Amino acid sequence: MLHFKKLWSVQFFHKYYKVQQNKDIQPYQGFVISPSASTLEKIESYGLTLKQKNGEFIVFYKEENTKPSLLKTLTRPEQFVFTICYNDSLFLNYSAIDLKTINECFLLQNTYSSSTVRKPLHPNEQLDDEQKVITIYGYADLDKFIENDDSIISVFADLYNNGFAEIFNGSYAEFRQKYPFNDLLQLGCLKLKSNESDVLNFYPLESRKRNLFAILELDFRPGSLAGDEPLHYAATIGAKHVTWRYNIVEKEEVAFSDFKIYAGKSQLSLKGVRTADLGNGVRAVVLETSSPIELCETYDIDYEVEYSLTDIKAGRQVSKKRTALPVPNLDRIKVSKNLDRFDAYSDMYIYL
Repeated sequence: MLHFKKLWSVQFFHKYYKVQQNKDIQPYQGFVISPSASTLEKIESYGLTLKQKNGEFIVFYKEENTKPSLLKTLTRPEQFVFTICYNDSLFLNYSAIDLKTINECFLLQNTYSSSTVRKPLHPNEQLDDEQKVITIYGYADLDKFIENDDSIISVFADLYNNGFAEIFNGSYAEFRQKYPFNDLLQLGCLKLKSNESDVLNFYPLESRKRNLFAILELDFRPGSLAGDEPLHYAATIGAKHVTWRYNIVEKEEVAFSDFKIYAGKSQLSLKGVRTADLGNGVRAVVLETSSPIELCETYDIDYEVEYSLTDIKAGRQVSKKRTALPVPNLDRIKVSKNLDRFDAYSDMYIYL
């Protein structure tokens, strides 16, 4: 009789989608995971089956009563490579990641030791810049990072996650001649060092992927199926921290002052209050949080603004009021570069 058993289970979690108390954490379902061409050949050779459902990516292997799975006969490590693409156009707006170019993505690997049930695919609590790599789809992409063909470079490969070892030292022209691009596809992640630039972590891929988020390497070693227990892996994506900027539009007959913003019962620290010209003669009082606030799908507290209202004609304060405030709209998150970092802002407009 033929049985299909779980080999690997991979789940993603996103801190933007915070769950309410006493509820199970739900996996993030915004990714499409696909095998590389070479991995697809391995999947067919070993009789593996892929399934993606409810935020869980599962690799099954088949086992028959008459003969064991081919994976149990392996005498050398095998590596299975998958690409992960996001299908939410606003994904980068609420995620704590900065992909500066379309060639930049993350590398996830099942090599990090952990005693947890879900073993992490990254070394820290959540995905960060340490896992960034540059994807290249031909030597034309790599040329952009090399000064000229005579540049002396060293290239290191991490075959089957045994640690990086030097595979080449010499001129860039010699490297291109020794390693046709199709050969690089079999080497996985590579490090390149040269005199002209910093260390470059790059990953050769067969074809460009739209909305590429990460490359997933699942390393299989002989004897991994000794206990017939599936291995569960997980990755966590942080929520973006955003500076909230409220633009309070004033009326001609009144003036506002003494602004305070509250998150529930706590008063938020603000940068110095200023005015801004919004165009067409419209002016606004700008209230900007001193520290960025982590985005989340739903907020447990209400945000309000307290202010004094002065009647300009009468020349006296009329009242003190509190008004509910909106929270950031994901469509309107803006990112600006500040020196070597990227800062995110959310502009909101309030008509009192």
